[in-house]
Amino acid sequence: MSNARTPLHLYKKENQTYIQTWHGTPLKRLGNDMAEVKMPGTNTEKYKRNFRNETKRWDVLISPNAYSTEIFQSAFWMDSKDILEIGYPRNDVLVNKQNDQKYIEKIKRDLNIPNDKKVILYAPTWRDDEYIQKVNINSN
Repeated sequence: MSNARTPLHLYKKENQTYIQTWHGTPLKRLGNDMAEVKMPGTNTEKYKRNFRNETKRWDVLISPNAYSTEIFQSAFWMDSKDILEIGYPRNDVLVNKQNDQKYIEKIKRDLNIPNDKKVILYAPTWRDDEYIQKVNINSN
């Protein structure tokens, strides 16, 4: 199982099943759907070729919803039969336990957060239009 891309030099054995859970809702263009790739060390053709070679290794892709499934099919060169639209394991607990007050109190206790405090999660992610180029700081 993985929730992100893995290096192409890692090979799957014949008796292994590779389940890709990805790592978020596709609110940006991914893989095949990217018109132009602007990242250091690659170009659009190479990036898509490597990404395609990686997705060929996936036996099944987990999708959280119909919206994501549609995008994943195009972005990851996936057939719908290879996508399981069953939710996201890491997020399901947040949805399924959202009104479980005892569970909320336990989490706050474990994290030393007072029960009367509201918790807000801020979890920014990488964007395909933002990257830092490598710079040689020692050059004049």
